[in-house]
Amino acid sequence: MRLVLSLLGVCLAIGWVCGQTGFSSKTHVGGWLQSAVAQGETSLAIGAAGKFVWQPFEVRKWLEWFEEASEDSPSLTLAKWWLSENWAEVRDLLPPTLSILTRIREMAARKSGDSTSWERLSSVTLSYHPTKRWGVLVQLRHRDFLPFLEAYPAPSIEVATVRGFIGTTVWEFGRQYQRWGPGFLGTSLISDNGYPLDGISFSLQAKLPVIGRWRIRQLMAYLHGDLPGRFLMARRWEKPLDERLSIGVNEINLSRSFSPLTLFLPFYLTSRLAVNSGWRKEGSDQVILSADVSYRSGDSNFYGILVVDDLKLRWWRKEEQIQRKLGWILGAQHETRKWGIGAEYASFDRLTYTHHVQAPYLYHDIGLGYPTGADSRAVSLWGRWQVNSKVQVSGVLVRSWLDRKTANKDQERYWVLSLQWMASPNTLLALHWSQGYPPKWGVGGGWSEQQERTKFVILEGRFVGLWTPKVQEGEEAKVSIQPQETQVVSGKKFAWLTSLRDGKGTISAGEREGVKVGMRLSIVDAATNEIIGTFTVTQVKPNEAVGRVEAAPDKIVRVGSKVVLPSQGQ
Repeated sequence: MRLVLSLLGVCLAIGWVCGQTGFSSKTHVGGWLQSAVAQGETSLAIGAAGKFVWQPFEVRKWLEWFEEASEDSPSLTLAKWWLSENWAEVRDLLPPTLSILTRIREMAARKSGDSTSWERLSSVTLSYHPTKRWGVLVQLRHRDFLPFLEAYPAPSIEVATVRGFIGTTVWEFGRQYQRWGPGFLGTSLISDNGYPLDGISFSLQAKLPVIGRWRIRQLMAYLHGDLPGRFLMARRWEKPLDERLSIGVNEINLSRSFSPLTLFLPFYLTSRLAVNSGWRKEGSDQVILSADVSYRSGDSNFYGILVVDDLKLRWWRKEEQIQRKLGWILGAQHETRKWGIGAEYASFDRLTYTHHVQAPYLYHDIGLGYPTGADSRAVSLWGRWQVNSKVQVSGVLVRSWLDRKTANKDQERYWVLSLQWMASPNTLLALHWSQGYPPKWGVGGGWSEQQERTKFVILEGRFVGLWTPKVQEGEEAKVSIQPQETQVVSGKKFAWLTSLRDGKGTISAGEREGVKVGMRLSIVDAATNEIIGTFTVTQVKPNEAVGRVEAAPDKIVRVGSKVVLPSQGQ
């Protein structure tokens, strides 16, 4: 009982967690972003084998870069809507009712000692938005067995999900990729480097006593098709400490059945209560925890992760260290629009991610968390550099040590060098030279000795295009301004409207002046102080804010107009 209470106290003490989760460029979000920009280094950065993974913290930075280049692109609107967990951020977005994203990747691949073959990694993504609050997404994939980080096994129907905002809570039903926390090759417990998960998830922000506001995510997934059916319950608690530092906690429970208390209480606590009450047998489920820390300084990110598999083991005692089930991931990267470089080190004990009754923490032969799995170490290096606005060089090098403490211990090396050329705004050509396959969990190693030494030369052609129905002029919804809003304003603090284009503007005030996303601020004429429109905030920076500008009937809003700032405490 004392152990249970101690665990609960630890969870509450370290519950300040990070902001937005990261995502992999192989997902539909990466496709939308690549199609958002017609040209320039921002689009080239996520070309073939370019930008692989967005870490937490840098997601918002990249969205801002794309926003600067693409203004009100439908692709960028879709990416924001499907990434955001805050209704106030997306309620003024107008995602297209129907969209079709096509990503064609055709390749001529030559394997060492073999003839040239024609391969592909293509997909079609369809999205449908009947209302602003709800969206439907289906992604179909055709993929061959090629040596890229994004080429792990996947079903033909890769994504099929319904997402919606119910009040301030975000719900998602169906098949989707999940990525919780930092990591390059993969994250600690829930990662999108492997198979997509079928289930139900929700995200909400809760204000708790003493510790304040938390972002809580919860997932209930059914693992099927490879081993006897299992259920996965996962939860993440997160909150940034400040603009630079954040820490996070993940917990998962893998079992064939759950106590109802699992929906509300910490998983380890409910597991022990179920065992002590006789509801379940000892060892009939698996509970794993992880904690991550992220720090951002300018364009640099640093992160560390600790994985604790079995809390019952007293691994700090020397006589019991042989049963220790821990893991560590440490990483750093520096990322700008034109170049980026990063490194990651991961180490896991012999029994981490394993279980003496159930199957290991695998789904379709790929780790649900970090891909190298138990009893492994891995060192990863990656980088990219844009020679000019149309040419980029990138590379990945991974060295992994698998089954280190067994007779079948294995060392595997995997690397890819790529040269990319943007032939047109929607077309990219790339030349890849690689050896081996992406690291994965396996007894005696993830791949055979022959596969490890296999080299490839691949010539790739990639086309990305988004189709949306054209909107006729005059069909855009008009927001009426109440007669009482056309009054003369005086005695208020103002900011200046510094830019205005296609209904989108920027003002000279931000977080420091109390401006928040979702606020509707009045725009007044600089000479008469008469209200002439409204400014709806969609993005906030320390010293400026971006939003949608709507003019009052028979009024014209110009650059240089004043925007009324919120009162203190509003």
